[in-house]
Amino acid sequence: MTINQLFRKEPDLQFLEKLLKELGIDSVTDTTKTFTRIDIDASDLAKIMMESQDVFREIYLPCKFNVYFKNLDSKKIVTVLRQCLKTHNVTIDSNEKCINGEKMIVYKLNSFNPKVKATKNKGLVTFD
Repeated sequence: MTINQLFRKEPDLQFLEKLLKELGIDSVTDTTKTFTRIDIDASDLAKIMMESQDVFREIYLPCKFNVYFKNLDSKKIVTVLRQCLKTHNVTIDSNEKCINGEKMIVYKLNSFNPKVKATKNKGLVTFD
C-alpha cells in the first residue's frame, strides 16, 4: 500500500530531524527558524542525502525515487523534505523576502491538520 502516492512506508521522524539539524532546525516542532536554498547549498545536506540513498530507496516508490534523486539540487531537497514531513503533519511554508537587496525564498516549518473528510448529509431533497 502506498502513502500519499509517493512512499512505500512512512519516513522515520528521527531520520528527518537529523536532516533538519544540518539546517539549524532542532526538531519538526521548531517553527521559529527559517532557511533558504543558499543555506542548503552551504550545508552538507545534499551530501548526507546522497549517502542516505538506501534509506530513501526503501521509503520511496521506485519511480518517484528516480525522479527526485536524479541530479539532486537545493530545489529538489526542499521538495523531498516537504513530502517526507507531510506524512508527520508538518509542512514547509515559503515566503519571498528581500535579503541584502536580493529577492529569495525563505522556508519555515509549520504544523498543519490534514483536511477532514466531509460527512455525508443523509437528508432528502425533493423538487416540485
